[in-house]
Amino acid sequence: MLRDAVNPPTAAELWVTYHSTAQAALDASDMTAIRCLKSGVTFPAGWLAYCQALPVIVALPTKPDYPAGT
Repeated sequence: MLRDAVNPPTAAELWVTYHSTAQAALDASDMTAIRCLKSGVTFPAGWLAYCQALPVIVALPTKPDYPAGT
């Protein structure tokens, strides 16, 4: 469906876009780690923090089981 001001994206569509963007950034961040490794450069703290934050965006929390007896 074509989205515009009259038909804005749904929350689910926005999440899919957000998730896809975060996953692509996480995948691409591996290249920086590889470049550092191959060049003998210490992986910068800013990049480490960035890489550690991306999975939090990508992964939704695991829903617990329903309570017993419900």
